Formats: sequence, structure tokens, C-alpha cells
Amino acid sequence: MLHSWYYNTGGNGSTVRVVLVDFNKAFDLIDHWILRNKLKEYDLPVSTFQWITDFLKNREQRVRLAQDCYLEWGNVSAGVPQGTKLGPWLFVVMINNLHVDSVDLWKYVDDTTVAETVHKNDTSNFQAAIDKLVQESQADRFQLKHKNCK
Repeated sequence: MLHSWYYNTGGNGSTVRVVLVDFNKAFDLIDHWILRNKLKEYDLPVSTFQWITDFLKNREQRVRLAQDCYLEWGNVSAGVPQGTKLGPWLFVVMINNLHVDSVDLWKYVDDTTVAETVHKNDTSNFQAAIDKLVQESQADRFQLKHKNCK
């Protein structure tokens, strides 16, 4: 990413516009049905697909309020378990198809960076690209944490 920015601006008067995207509760808001549909697009063996599906379904959680005081168990209908090896990979599957023309996207687990090189005297349509990224993210039921997007 840094190499690209340096290469595209090296002594030619160009600048780079960058937005660092932060998804709100990225791992917690992964919709299982959307994830399953995205996984179907990959050439996974049926047994692997079924294993991942089984990994996500029938999960329960409860909240501990005090030493021996717990709320009732409740179903977890969205999200992937954090702290697992599979969680980050499943998140990457969710954002892998995010694509915006005329800008560069760098995706690393739940960090996404959008950048545009603006050459001297060119006009930019960067805001339209950001708007499209927001629209695509919302289609996958992700929410941007606007105060953390820089």
C-alpha cells in the first residue's frame, strides 16, 4: 500500500486521498445466510462447506451478572466466534467482493483502506467511490463506525 502511494506520487505533483474504514462490530454482525451464500461461490468441498456451516449454527451464549448469577442461554444468530482461527478468514470472505472502480482497496481482516491517486489538474470522484463502498457494505449488513473512519 505504501509502496503504491510512493510510486504514484514520486515527484509528479500527484497526491493520494485515503480513507481508513472501520466496520462497527465487524465480527459480531456477520449474517450467517449472507456468509453461506458467499461461501457457495468458492470451490469448497461439500464437507468443508458443511463443517463451516455446522461451526456457525446452534451456537448459544449467556451473560454472567455476578459470581453465581447468569442470564438464560440465548441463540446466536449472527457473527463469528472471535479468538478462533476461522473467524478472520470468514470475515475476509464477507468483504472479499467489495470492489469500487477507480480507487484502490486494501483489505486486511477487518481493516479496509480506500485510496485514490489524484494527478495534477485532475478532478476526482472519490466521494462517489466512498458512497459505493458504504452501499456495498450495507448490502452485506455491515455498518461503518463513522467516527473511526479517517
